[in-house]
Amino acid sequence: MEIKHLALGMVNAYLVKQQDNFFLIDTGTAMSRSKLIKALEKEGIKPNELSSLSLRTAILIIPATVHIFKRNSE
Repeated sequence: MEIKHLALGMVNAYLVKQQDNFFLIDTGTAMSRSKLIKALEKEGIKPNELSSLSLRTAILIIPATVHIFKRNSE
């Protein structure tokens, strides 16, 4: 298992890699969306390839990025 810190400005996120599964802890704010996508791409991961997400807060500005992780149903 590997844990990577993703600095997204005011918010910190963590990417947990275990074999072929990727788990993201926190998604950042809507303003950090591009930083998050770039950080994931740097790790070779597209947002829809994540196995699961964990939000550490229910403040409305934080979950504003959750929609980028939508998986295709195909």
